[in-house]
Amino acid sequence: MISSSALAISTLCLVIAFVRLAHRPTSLTIGLFFSFVASIFPLAFLDREAISSVFFSASMLIVLYSGFRASHELAYRDELTGLLGRRMLFERLAGLSKNYTLAMVDIDHFKKFNDTYGHDVGDDVLAMVASKLDQVEGGGQVFRYGGEEFTVLFKGKKLDHAIAFLDDIRELIAETPFAIRDKSNREKASKSARKENTKPKNTVQITVSIGVAEKSNQHANAEEVIKDADKALYKAKDKGRNIVVG
Repeated sequence: MISSSALAISTLCLVIAFVRLAHRPTSLTIGLFFSFVASIFPLAFLDREAISSVFFSASMLIVLYSGFRASHELAYRDELTGLLGRRMLFERLAGLSKNYTLAMVDIDHFKKFNDTYGHDVGDDVLAMVASKLDQVEGGGQVFRYGGEEFTVLFKGKKLDHAIAFLDDIRELIAETPFAIRDKSNREKASKSARKENTKPKNTVQITVSIGVAEKSNQHANAEEVIKDADKALYKAKDKGRNIVVG
């Protein structure tokens, strides 16, 4: 039978895998945890015929599948913000025929901000806005649409439901001060060091405008829903920005 030291090491590996899964549930951490479960389980039943080969084969299949899922997500995920990109958005929309609401989110005056502070700071703004949008509740899923635009998809939700949660997240972004840091410090320090040790030169307010559209029988496809959400977004811009229009 298995030695106590080997059992202890196996159990430690399982605990570490579970901690990683709880901290960051991704395809890889989920696959790692369940592959350890499949590997350790037969250790208690080594007297059963072919038990090891069956469960270790299952463990390898779990690892292969989780690796495939992780590579697939990586190909569809935006590198800067960590959000899923436009390709994944259209894949999700292709599987939805009705009962969903879609929002287009645009960062206000982003081009002027980029011209004033530079593209590096502009990238930080995109990352900050993405992190706040990703906190949206009510069943919303966030995608990086392109440039300074994001999309929030509410599957099976009505327009009024989505607008309430989108207005909360719009307010959260507007109330979050964004620190403009000295360029020399940005080049010298790491990201974590900048956060902890570098005092901001000044702070600015970042706001977003949001246009929302609900899928109806008048929409022949998802592109028309996006088009209506874009029209609502332009209305939000015309009304002074930093609002949600549906």
